[in-house]
Amino acid sequence: MPSARLLCCLFFAAAAGLGALAWLDAMGPRWGTARALSLYLLMLPVAYPLVAAPSLKKGLLAVAMGGALTAPFAIWLPDPRAAALVSALVVSVSRAIVLVPTRGLAGLGREAVLAAGALGAGALAFDSSELGTSLAVWSFWLIQAAGVLFAPAAQQSVQPAPDPFEQAHAAAVKILLAPERGVTDKAAE
Repeated sequence: MPSARLLCCLFFAAAAGLGALAWLDAMGPRWGTARALSLYLLMLPVAYPLVAAPSLKKGLLAVAMGGALTAPFAIWLPDPRAAALVSALVVSVSRAIVLVPTRGLAGLGREAVLAAGALGAGALAFDSSELGTSLAVWSFWLIQAAGVLFAPAAQQSVQPAPDPFEQAHAAAVKILLAPERGVTDKAAE
């Protein structure tokens, strides 16, 4: 059964793909399609941690970090291909540092594979039409949704704290069943 976070990320992918259509229809005529798409692509990795984070605290921290990383590019509004690359890097960095902290080459390799896969899926699905662009955005975030599958499972507590009455009972039984040292030591003399 898929986890709730995976379902949220899949929903985010669908919303991002459909949102691309609405965004390009609304902002494309004002700013130009390429600039509007670039800004949209840079906004998504800032919103993504809210659905992918294991906790609200980590999600807000990743949003702040993603916003700080994408803000210079949002001002510059690069080519949509560069914006997609920045999006992949920001998602990878926020996931590796905040959402699912990783150490070592395995974590970096996983993020590289997810980023390359997402960029590749987006490039394969891309078409210059709005529908093709929407499909590319959806494909990109579908691959990124797989990142939550690598998150460590929530650790369950090993055992609840013992009941104080059970502890007192166990101590009393131990005292009652223990051999009397004073009696055996006196008999040996």
